Amino acid sequence: IAYIDITEQKQVEVALHQSIAYYQSLAEAMPQCLYRKDRDGRVTYVNPALMKWLSLSRTDLLGKTVHDLYPPDLAAKYARDDAWVLETGEVLDVVEEHVLPYRHGPIYVQVVKSPVRDSEGNIIGIQGIFWEVTERIQLEQALKDSEAYLQTILGSRAAAIVQTRVFANSGRTNGETDSSIPNYVYDYCSEGCEHIFGYTAADLMADNHLWWSRVHPDDIVTTVIPSFQDIFAERPFQ
Repeated sequence: IAYIDITEQKQVEVALHQSIAYYQSLAEAMPQCLYRKDRDGRVTYVNPALMKWLSLSRTDLLGKTVHDLYPPDLAAKYARDDAWVLETGEVLDVVEEHVLPYRHGPIYVQVVKSPVRDSEGNIIGIQGIFWEVTERIQLEQALKDSEAYLQTILGSRAAAIVQTRVFANSGRTNGETDSSIPNYVYDYCSEGCEHIFGYTAADLMADNHLWWSRVHPDDIVTTVIPSFQDIFAERPFQ
């Protein structure tokens, strides 16, 4: 009788089973939709999130291809994407837009497809994960629209818009120190400043009191100085 110590082999097997169990428990619980396919495009695994997304059971999905599950145009696109991943071995990471009959407006889905390799590094299939990102895309678009609208306002010749930085020391009025006005500099002057005051943004930022020469002395006393005092005191000026 010969005895062979297979302790190490058993330890490796136990570690492998534990690793598979950990991966399986994660895949089954994750909210993102996850699937795996073999090189022929047949589904070999789907998690519960994907079954819920498609309203199909695991039995309905296993062994099927994209041509069994999706309309011809979508199936052709998904097949091309799968072929690219299999051919290049690269990860595909895209945002797809879809129109669903039961949803108002398009939805957006983040899709990540990566190759599945065996122990020798050979590509044996594809693993894909996707999740809806409609809210994120809508927020990004709203931000772009807001920035474009802001640029339209800032570029208007009908208004002079400035951004100032205020310092603790006193400023000056018509060249003289005025303790009621903090010292300040312009960080930004809109294009409308040149149209209204006749000075370029660079001129105004170099001398923040240059535009005062375009204001009637009475208006400086009754309007400009009180407005500065209120603004620098963090009070609204009307």
